[in-house]
Amino acid sequence: MRADQLFTPITDTGPVIVAVSGGSDSMALLFLANSWALRTGRELHAATIDHGLRPEAAAEAAFVATVCETIAVPHTTLAWGGVKPATGISQSARHARYQLLEEFAAAIDVGIVLSGHTADDQAETVAMRLKRASEPGRGLAGMNARTLLPGGTILWRPMLGVAREELRAYLQAISQSWIEDPSNADTAFERVRVRQRLAAQPELKARLTRFASLMTRARAVTARDAGELLTSSVACTPGPVFAARRDDLLAAPDAVATLAVQTVVAAAGGGEHLIKPRSARQIIDQLRTGERFRTNVGRCVVEAGKGPLRVFREARNLPTTVVEDGERILWDGRLHVANSGGRTITVGPPSPTDIERMEADRGGRLPVLPRRALAAMPVLRTVDGRLHPVLIDAAGPQPGLSLAAGARAIEHYCPACDGPLMDWISSIDATRTSRRRTDERSQG
Repeated sequence: MRADQLFTPITDTGPVIVAVSGGSDSMALLFLANSWALRTGRELHAATIDHGLRPEAAAEAAFVATVCETIAVPHTTLAWGGVKPATGISQSARHARYQLLEEFAAAIDVGIVLSGHTADDQAETVAMRLKRASEPGRGLAGMNARTLLPGGTILWRPMLGVAREELRAYLQAISQSWIEDPSNADTAFERVRVRQRLAAQPELKARLTRFASLMTRARAVTARDAGELLTSSVACTPGPVFAARRDDLLAAPDAVATLAVQTVVAAAGGGEHLIKPRSARQIIDQLRTGERFRTNVGRCVVEAGKGPLRVFREARNLPTTVVEDGERILWDGRLHVANSGGRTITVGPPSPTDIERMEADRGGRLPVLPRRALAAMPVLRTVDGRLHPVLIDAAGPQPGLSLAAGARAIEHYCPACDGPLMDWISSIDATRTSRRRTDERSQG
């Protein structure tokens, strides 16, 4: 096994964090990554997460620290504190693990985290998702080698195509021990049961790994085509209100149109997850009838008449959030706000009185159609009481304030194959700004 082959796809520069639990997979990653870092002149940091769920965890972190010291790799233990949830502990631990790694990465100015997921992990993941899937889904692509974490840190899984047995043989060859986590034998966990079943069926494991690779390629193609459809056929107007051309949606392949609708709803509604494919297909089917309709899905109002399909945030469960100087937030799952202007601001939906004030200040109506989308529009309020409507194309109301469109369901653990969807979300502000400048020139 050659480290240069594993890490060749990582073209991002700068220091790297390697997540090391002490198990065979992560220990192999530590030594392989260290070899790569020494050869390429990279700075390498190791981090171990102590979830606080087992009494042995502290000793395991100390073991990793000792190993790191022998190879001169700086090591840090990150603890998951606080009260642990009574249910869904595996998912909560996963979220906490990546949050701790991202916080550590930000603290030492690192943009890349390496994780020791293997081909075995990939097969197990796909097997579990196949069991739960009621219809073909994007999750069947399994894990991507490159994933964008919620805070913007890049997660790389360089060993996703390598079997665990090969990694253990490598560790034995260099006389390096590892820790056996007792929870890996606890059949109360679904993954352990699946792992044991696949260990007895190596051919099934290989087929699942190949299936994940094929699904990843298919997902990438669909996302590419959906990104092109979104770019050419969906306009973001003040509010924001997303307007999609009916004919273009209906002419697109089913999978592409479905994903495009899911993405628009994610951008407009800011929900935690994409709406189900069947919900998106129902919208497309309603479009085909040519009849006027309105429905609520994914925290959005979705409506169509004779014109385009319009999607905007429904006016309920909208937060009002104080953003202190130096803070960054994702408001309502759909607007990134970074405040470095030296003053506290508040972002939230407007009241009817707020709308009246803003329109009086402008000397005319806010350019939002349909008008009911105004009730869910993000509005910034400064400490002096001034109101600033955020209409996507609006410049920041004060120096040091950065605003950008977001879509929590797309950005949350975004795999590389979904890059075109992220690109479309990121382009919304640039597109609106370009249109605004064109409008200003034409009016002048």
